Amino acid sequence: MEPESQRPPGRQDPQPPAQPRPAPSYPPAGYPPPGGQPHPAGPPGYGYPPGPVPAPRRRRVWVLWVTLGLVALLLACGLPAALVIVVNRVERGHPGTAGSAPSDAARSAAASRSTPTAEALRVRIDAALRDQAAALRRGDEKGFLAVADPGVPAAVADLKRRFRSLRALKVARWSASVDAPVGPSGLKKQWVVPVTWEYCVAVANCSLDSVNVSTTWVERKGKPLLVKLGTTTKSDNGPLPWEVSELRVAFGPHTVVATTARYAGRLPMLLREAEKAARVVAPFVVVHPAPDRFRIFYAGPGEWRRWYGGGQPEWSVGQAIPVSRSRIDVVVRAAEIEHDLGFLDDLLRHEMTHVATLRGARTSAKFWMIEGIADYVAMLGRPFSAYDSVNETRRWVHDGWDGDIEVAEPTDSTPDWQVAARYGVSMLALRCLAARFGQPTMMSFFGLVVNGGYSLSDAANTELHADWARVAEDCADYVRSAA
Repeated sequence: MEPESQRPPGRQDPQPPAQPRPAPSYPPAGYPPPGGQPHPAGPPGYGYPPGPVPAPRRRRVWVLWVTLGLVALLLACGLPAALVIVVNRVERGHPGTAGSAPSDAARSAAASRSTPTAEALRVRIDAALRDQAAALRRGDEKGFLAVADPGVPAAVADLKRRFRSLRALKVARWSASVDAPVGPSGLKKQWVVPVTWEYCVAVANCSLDSVNVSTTWVERKGKPLLVKLGTTTKSDNGPLPWEVSELRVAFGPHTVVATTARYAGRLPMLLREAEKAARVVAPFVVVHPAPDRFRIFYAGPGEWRRWYGGGQPEWSVGQAIPVSRSRIDVVVRAAEIEHDLGFLDDLLRHEMTHVATLRGARTSAKFWMIEGIADYVAMLGRPFSAYDSVNETRRWVHDGWDGDIEVAEPTDSTPDWQVAARYGVSMLALRCLAARFGQPTMMSFFGLVVNGGYSLSDAANTELHADWARVAEDCADYVRSAA
């Protein structure tokens, strides 16, 4: 294989424009929206591609085909996370749902909720949480802790940690809504109360995020006191970092970077790299308005196993985790990045591109587009020869690839080197689309397919004004030439 300087004409790596122009927002004016609704929180997570094999010391193997497959199943079943929450609430005993007959347990729960004691308690808890929210906004820790039972140190410590993390994140809005209590149950006469918190951090006018948690209360002399505070469940990609860790935070114009005390000394460097990546990623926002802040969490070993459900593959180094309809957080595995901090730029570009392109995505089935665009942005301005998995990609293209740019997501049995190669072919396919049609048109095409739910053929006819089968053949030739 000849070096770059000796390649014959036509073998040089075609490059996209050096300074990308902003892509139009989705949907473009005049395009009919397809049916269906976006998944409220998007897929469970998008990881960073694997690196050369054998893996180096930092073990750069970052694939998430399992979670993509799970999400594809979830979307195919038409059961978004928001619907799951509603169903769960019905099962807990909300009467009057069309087409469902309440069970004995549901009728019992409904009866307990309708009693004057339950309703009166709900009103008092609601008032206590309103006072707590006001205390949080004004920075009054004592007032925030006042809802906790002082005889339960764990509850007090939990609230104290959350208060400090939320204040560090510059919580700008915070409010609670209370469902009817269920109980009392057991000898301790405790009441289980579902609570939804809505909040903003960093900026007051951000799109509200929300968490649904279970809380446990007791009555002391007619006053409700919190004895246990739950976290966002794993099914909703929880717990979130601020729910379980005391955070140190740094802010930039476009990013928020947070970690624990152990890595607090890394915050200036992390913020600098995040802001640099944000400037590169900004033109690739598909659904406008752009995120008010990219949120990056730098996870130590314990946090990596716990934050966002702790279900990340052992070999994963970074992921973009959907936490609401409009919010995707980035989590970075500190233990691996510490081996090569210079690699952080590529990782952040990749994961932050997922944030920019996948909010409100209607499909997770286009592995080659989702991971291809993330590596496309990570490699902007650099030749393919500088790609981390260049050797694996060339090996697969010349021995094993079937010539289809619609690369299927890997499976558990896919060799690591071939996983890396699939990312490489996907990236080259996106480069082909940008080189042939221009970057803004390529991004509009991406938005129609991934965010709009269009088929590749319909999106190609609408945006590229070309037959998709012919485009795919031309881009396959492009991949072979570049590799």
